[in-house]
Amino acid sequence: MPMNATQKAQYEYRQAKCIELKVAGYSFREIADSVGYKDERSAADACWAGLKKWGSSQAEELRALQGARMEKLWAIVYDIATQSSSKDQQLRAVQQGIGIAERTSRLYGLDAPGKQTVTVVTEDILSRELRRLEAEMEELEAVADAEPATVES
Repeated sequence: MPMNATQKAQYEYRQAKCIELKVAGYSFREIADSVGYKDERSAADACWAGLKKWGSSQAEELRALQGARMEKLWAIVYDIATQSSSKDQQLRAVQQGIGIAERTSRLYGLDAPGKQTVTVVTEDILSRELRRLEAEMEELEAVADAEPATVES
């Protein structure tokens, strides 16, 4: 039986509430109890269904969830860093803020990739190097053959 407009609005509200509580760190059991689902599986399904509306895959959904958590943490740390009267608390908050910013950058792929040098070895380069090494070995063998052997007694 299809949902009417009121039922659909209530369902979407419950999905949004599930997402909000998951962002806050609640377990699916706690969310089920709070929102009124019969079990944690139902709460998880509602949470994922709600997230799916804003993301294209489960990885994107998880990234959105984790991003929302990072934003909440950032807000808390930022307030402490800018409003605390204790320099010690401010310093700790700044250090934590740097960690949150670094993690957020990795989460969204904002860090520039490191530069890498790639050397391509072609057959021509390999042949030249082999000829050079063979010539060097011949020179060393010639020097070894030309030197008289010394015997120590």
